[in-house]
Amino acid sequence: MRKQLMAVLVVLLVGLSGCAGMSPFEDTPTESDSTADTESTEPAATTTQPTSPDPNVERPPGWNETGVEDFPTTYNQHYEALYSHDNFTRISNWTAFDPGQYLHRVAYIDQSSKQQHWNTTLIDSGNQTIHEEQYQKDDTLYYTNRSDPPTYNSTSRYSFDTYMKFETNRRIGKSGPVYYTLWSPQYTDSERVLYDGETMFRYTSTQLRNESLKLDFLPPILDNMTVEEFNMTTIVDSEGMIRSSEYEVTYTIEGGESHTRTGLLQFDVDETTVTEPAWVEEAKAD
Repeated sequence: MRKQLMAVLVVLLVGLSGCAGMSPFEDTPTESDSTADTESTEPAATTTQPTSPDPNVERPPGWNETGVEDFPTTYNQHYEALYSHDNFTRISNWTAFDPGQYLHRVAYIDQSSKQQHWNTTLIDSGNQTIHEEQYQKDDTLYYTNRSDPPTYNSTSRYSFDTYMKFETNRRIGKSGPVYYTLWSPQYTDSERVLYDGETMFRYTSTQLRNESLKLDFLPPILDNMTVEEFNMTTIVDSEGMIRSSEYEVTYTIEGGESHTRTGLLQFDVDETTVTEPAWVEEAKAD
């Protein structure tokens, strides 16, 4: 299994952090500090956040009140909306392969500067067993297996656009988190909600389609699997981009053994920066 993972998992993790400063306490103004006789100052403008969703926001193409009406349209619309942003972050976490294994994948992509940084981490029974990173600038792709000692590779085989779209949009293979988020669940209900201050649509599902008892987040072989409980919630914006999707499924396999798996897919746009990680200098020299 480790060899299989090493061959197929390529991603990156960039630690993005921010810090907010706190202003020091100020003395309470005395009478002599009063500004009563000075010019008044206009208060700083503030942005009023909506307190309820806008009922006039229309559903995105391919979606109706109860879910996916036109699968190809929803699939293509998601990527058209996503790629219209100069930069975005793609996060996916799910229970992987065997019980007790958790796969975390994070990608930071900046189309304007043609940079991307991917990270994959596999946690098995609480221990990190695989950590791989990938960084691309223009048409050069760098890869490292963060083992001890680490290994490095680089290639100019793929252009930035080709590799970025292959990793975020597995259109040819008809697989990937977006594909199964749209195809596998049988959505039955929706409502307008506020998400990040915008009116979006929340779709819910409690069952998988009969034609597709498979999720990208589950093992590839699910013979003799019986789904006992399934719940999925997906947030879609008015442009058709999937902003967030989470699920939990409980199933039994042959012999009555029960397992519960979870998954998360999330896209954040317009707040991503990508910088070259320090290990790339070692990869260049290797």
